Amino acid sequence: MSSLNESVPDRRLAGPEPADGTPGAQARWWQLLVDRIAGVAGVIAGVALIAMTVAVTYSVIARLLNVNATWPFPLESFASAWFAMAGAAYTAVKGGHVMAGISIARVLPQRGKGIVMEIQRVTVCAYLLLVLWTGAQATQDAIESHEVTNDLLQWPIWIVRLAIPVGAAAWLLVMVTLPHRRLREV
Repeated sequence: MSSLNESVPDRRLAGPEPADGTPGAQARWWQLLVDRIAGVAGVIAGVALIAMTVAVTYSVIARLLNVNATWPFPLESFASAWFAMAGAAYTAVKGGHVMAGISIARVLPQRGKGIVMEIQRVTVCAYLLLVLWTGAQATQDAIESHEVTNDLLQWPIWIVRLAIPVGAAAWLLVMVTLPHRRLREV
């Protein structure tokens, strides 16, 4: 009589798994981390887009009805910043960014394409480090000064400024792991 377990292959027969600390295991761990961060960024971008849509729709209807509504404008601005920064990290993981280097690389031989793409990646990483640094400083300044919006609700400004370093850090993580993604796709 055979049991159900006999139809399941024994994992020990498939060969040893790479031990923790091996380059293969580390690359898979980083890939999983980046994919999870991108997934969270995608959710944040989606929620921000919904919030923007609701706020803009409410704002338009309120204007048509001559109702003074001040809360939608800061929400639109905050959601727009989070949408742009989180969406950029998510789009980078999905390979959806269109950059100038791509059009140049199409006319070059294979080796030239790789060089142009690497120069492009390094340039974007340098830019994202600058954005991350200045965004973190702006966020810290807003927290220390207790800066708020000029509307009735007085939203803390650090919420919108935090989108800049968080989004830049997520996008930077994607760009740093990009060579491993490209090797995996080949």
